Amino acid sequence: RRWHMRAWCDLRKEFRDFALGRVLSYTMLDQAAPKLRRQDVDWNKFVNLKVVAHPEFGEEHQRLLRREYFAGKASLNLRVRKALASYVVQDLRLATDLKRDRPPQFQLYLENSESLGDLFSVGSVPS
Repeated sequence: RRWHMRAWCDLRKEFRDFALGRVLSYTMLDQAAPKLRRQDVDWNKFVNLKVVAHPEFGEEHQRLLRREYFAGKASLNLRVRKALASYVVQDLRLATDLKRDRPPQFQLYLENSESLGDLFSVGSVPS
């Protein structure tokens, strides 16, 4: 795990995540940032992540996972900032593509990944 900060990137002209360990130097600017936090759409927008047991497991194993992760409920619904969603998916090791992300490496599945657009397409999860 690495610490990150979210800030306006003047080079790319968008809000981005920066790994603190990769920041080697900085320069204080005389003027204010051209964009304010309230203009960061991905930070201010929330998405819902619906987490379920990976469907490739049998019913007994799914029941075990539901007890372990969801207090016996069928799923876990997480409301997270869009800018942080990919980090949550990575941290929980959620499968987002059933053909690619298979057990036993993936125990849980992001059931609504397709409704979240390209947020979880191949290559979109940060490393």
